[in-house]
Amino acid sequence: MDRRMERYFLFYRIVDATRVEIAAIHLEGDTIQRKGEGKRRKEKGEREEGIEGAAPLCFRKRRCNKKRRKEEKKEKEDKRKWKLRLGLQLEEKKNKKREKRGKKKKRGRRLWQVLLHLYFLQRKQRRCSELGKRREEEKKNKREEKGGKKRKRRSGRKKKRKERTKEERGQHLCSLHGETEEVLCDGKEKGRRGEEKEEKGGKKKRKGEEEKGKKGLQLWQLRLGKKKRKKRRERREREEGATAVAAAVGKEEEERRREEERKEKREKR
Repeated sequence: MDRRMERYFLFYRIVDATRVEIAAIHLEGDTIQRKGEGKRRKEKGEREEGIEGAAPLCFRKRRCNKKRRKEEKKEKEDKRKWKLRLGLQLEEKKNKKREKRGKKKKRGRRLWQVLLHLYFLQRKQRRCSELGKRREEEKKNKREEKGGKKRKRRSGRKKKRKERTKEERGQHLCSLHGETEEVLCDGKEKGRRGEEKEEKGGKKKRKGEEEKGKKGLQLWQLRLGKKKRKKRRERREREEGATAVAAAVGKEEEERRREEERKEKREKR
């Protein structure tokens, strides 16, 4: 230490990692000489021992406080700006997600509306076809009823004619032979042969009618099976057509969406 500095007591104060303040206290007088800068300042005050004597050491306290405040303000502003930017970015991301969700929902609604429309069209077609079939069946039934009435009338006339002829014959036979056991007034002769013939004829008729009924039943069942198969085939074809149309619409919408996304990417670039 220099002779000049023998009367001074040095104090060091670390402000930051890069700055160190040096102060020297005059041991005899009340003046303080500060080193580190070329200036000298005099501050009057009583010397005290320990830490209180080092109170006037921070000769750049006000300046340090100002700088610190400025730095703190800057840091706060930077943080605020950073938060704002982050918030804006987050909001943008959220908006994009919402837009995507909205597009997806709209796409789903469109597909659903198309499918519903196709379903109602199919129902309408079925109803129209059913109504047409009913009307045709009603017309056929009316025609058959009209034809049956005419046939019945004709058959009734024929029967009446036959009955009249039989009665006339019977009356003629009765007038010739008189009412005997062998001949009836209805024109029929008694005898085993006649009865057997009637029984045989009745059996044959019954068998023929039963066979006809069986054949008719079989034919009716075959027709019914064909009709059912035809209806199933038509229904399957309708469903396949509806699914194909819905798939085509969905593909077109996806292609449009992809083209729009590509355009947006190109514009951003």
